[in-house]
Amino acid sequence: MEKTVKNLPEIWILWALRCLVRLDGYKQFLAEDGFMDDALARTLGLGTYIPETEAEGNMFNRHKMLSKLRFKLKQMEADTEHIRVPEDLAENISRLQSMTGMSDTECRILEFAIMSHGMRDIERITELPPCIRPAEVAKHIAIYLGTPVNDVLKAVNRQSLMVRSGLFCISGNETFMPSLCEHMKLVSYTFAEQMLSANCDFEQIFHDMVSPGRKSTLTINDFSHLKDQVEILCQYLSHAVNEKKQGANVLIWGKPGVGKTALAQVVADVVGLPLYEISSEGQDGMPLTGDERFRAYTAAQSFLC
Repeated sequence: MEKTVKNLPEIWILWALRCLVRLDGYKQFLAEDGFMDDALARTLGLGTYIPETEAEGNMFNRHKMLSKLRFKLKQMEADTEHIRVPEDLAENISRLQSMTGMSDTECRILEFAIMSHGMRDIERITELPPCIRPAEVAKHIAIYLGTPVNDVLKAVNRQSLMVRSGLFCISGNETFMPSLCEHMKLVSYTFAEQMLSANCDFEQIFHDMVSPGRKSTLTINDFSHLKDQVEILCQYLSHAVNEKKQGANVLIWGKPGVGKTALAQVVADVVGLPLYEISSEGQDGMPLTGDERFRAYTAAQSFLC
């Protein structure tokens, strides 16, 4: 294959070609007199075919270029065994898989979602149908990855480990969002950036949504009026920790200011567990939605407990 201009992973090129050929992106990419995006053409190794003059544009053969795209895709798919995501991302995904038990398909989807922010040029030439449904988004992902649709649908199901952990989900919002990336929701704004770096600190990943809780200035004696309930709660949480259970959820209900947070701080201190708080806003100062906070909560249960 011809040398590309940008220093991009081969897997990015493979995904781009699948988008152009299998998702009909070529209809937006190939004009009658040249490429709609010369930079992308150079990236794909088609720089020598970019028309430099009007005369060359008149001789541009759209069907011939489509054949070249198909041939390049065929070449790459004949040797996909050696096409990998960047090494740091692969290592971090492997660590996540060991911690969560995610399937290989879930890992491939997560890799794709993380790297998709660098594929904006590709997404610009891929028209998503208006009000696309989550199942259709999954089909698009399957085509990019070259994975059976049923495997992807299973991996993005609400019961999958990847989704239950809060790391990834497909937006249920059926309003028009032209970018595939916008339909793939990750746990936090910094998740993709952190996962692409070496020696990723998983606790730091959730820093913009989850932070260590404050130590309480109170003690268990300050809740003597709840002695029996607190004793049961501490025993329940200690048992859950000993059994290595995840999602031992407790609802503490009460009006603002009655001491719910202080009680949680005291209980955490008594059972000897770290306490984390879910932020109400991101690092940019914008309020987090309930959906974003819930994803951070479920992710914290998976990786910080």
